[in-house]
Amino acid sequence: MRLFEFFQPAWQSEDKDKSLKSIEKITDLRVLSKVAQKAPHRETRFEAVFKIRQEMVWVDSKKYTEGLLVDLAKNAEDPHVRLRAARALKVYHADVTSSINVKKLFSDIAENATDPEVRAAAMKEL
Repeated sequence: MRLFEFFQPAWQSEDKDKSLKSIEKITDLRVLSKVAQKAPHRETRFEAVFKIRQEMVWVDSKKYTEGLLVDLAKNAEDPHVRLRAARALKVYHADVTSSINVKKLFSDIAENATDPEVRAAAMKEL
């Protein structure tokens, strides 16, 4: 083990279980957003998106959390994370009115996805 690996956050671990378990302890939404984009395991990235979505329940953080999910839906490198973030926004926006065009997010994902599975899933959401 290299010295820098000793000090890396648990979510960056190559051990999937350790990486996933570490999400429970993270409360900073900015860190969760980073995890959703950079974690080595897709399941960990998905769990981070889910936890960000859960934070939308709290009135004080709705706008900030919504912004993080929009950013993930538009800019995450992993198209599966983009799709997961857009779905989280869709669930949220079924209950409230917002200026965010969730259908446009799905359209952009479908248009730009190179993964046929992601493209098909995004098209299904339209």
